[in-house]
Amino acid sequence: MTCFETVQWLPLARPKVFAFFCDPANLPRIMPPELQVRIEWAALVAPVAAEVLLLERNRAAGAGSEFVVSFRPLPFLPIRMKWRARIEEFEPGSCFRDTQVSGPMRRWSHRHEFQAESRNGAEGTLIRDRVEFEIGYGRAGRAVERYFVLPALQKSFAHRQSQVERALLPPENAPSYLAD
Repeated sequence: MTCFETVQWLPLARPKVFAFFCDPANLPRIMPPELQVRIEWAALVAPVAAEVLLLERNRAAGAGSEFVVSFRPLPFLPIRMKWRARIEEFEPGSCFRDTQVSGPMRRWSHRHEFQAESRNGAEGTLIRDRVEFEIGYGRAGRAVERYFVLPALQKSFAHRQSQVERALLPPENAPSYLAD
């Protein structure tokens, strides 16, 4: 099994950041465009009433929600893969974890964590993504994970971080490298 972790800090309140990530409609807009990610189907289980208040909106995918996304793993080929995921764990404002029900991996678990954190006098949110995955196929699969899948996922998460900043930060608060 391969594991990796990414962290990102945004100068925004945790409820706003958490709400953005809990809305599955935001997934295609933060993924690399060459993957052409689409939500094909979703069965959202709304968080309980107290959790909705924390989220500032009601499009959150609470525990038990399932959705199917499709994507193009190799942009130069017209092949789409489907991935069915389920939200297994949901702690309002703090974390949620999705796992693969069916798809390209033998095992996939992605835990999204959100923690209030101040930096240089500014209140904000630390986002931590912890991913554990396995594609299977023994030693050959582990080599593919290490040399192909992991670098592709790391690139995808780096792109995602820049898109989250673009989506959530007003232009005056965006890092200088995001200026148009």
